[in-house]
Amino acid sequence: MKTCPFCAEEIQDAAIVCKHCGRDLPQPQELQANVVSWAEDKKEKKKANKAGLYVLLAIVLIAAAFGGIYYYVNYLTPCGVGRVQDSMAKLTDIHNRWFDAIEIASSTSRISLSGPVADLQAIYRETEKLEIAPCLTQAKMYLTQSMDWTLESFQRFMAQDEDSSVNSAMEQATKLLSKYTDEIIRVKACMPNNCQ
Repeated sequence: MKTCPFCAEEIQDAAIVCKHCGRDLPQPQELQANVVSWAEDKKEKKKANKAGLYVLLAIVLIAAAFGGIYYYVNYLTPCGVGRVQDSMAKLTDIHNRWFDAIEIASSTSRISLSGPVADLQAIYRETEKLEIAPCLTQAKMYLTQSMDWTLESFQRFMAQDEDSSVNSAMEQATKLLSKYTDEIIRVKACMPNNCQ
């Protein structure tokens, strides 16, 4: 007795056709040729799988390299787009909070100004400590100087200095704020080119 190579059922040694699956049984020479052919097919498939694996590995490495380059250009270079955008978001947040606090201080009586001015001073100190992209250093400097002059104008007002002295300090603050805005516009205009 032997086993059918197709259905694995037992059949007679002399059988030419399997009585279970009805397939023609290979003769000993054909069987050996089928085994050799099967082994060669398996070898070819293994080579093809290996080649596919190498191609996939190459694609992954190329994608990782491009991802690394993108991250480097956008976040690790001094004025990469991502880093500048993050820094601008920080400056915009502080700028908005500053003007909200000025609005409150401007509508507060002279005798009650110490609390709102203390809030302005806290925002000013936060701005001084702010770490930003190097190409926005000039903008940050203009913003902090403008804040400094604004605080000076409120302090002069609280000290009951002459109106001309208070207005002079506020004019300085306004000029510096205008320079800050111009600098932000300049950096935004050349941001994709990593301007300095």
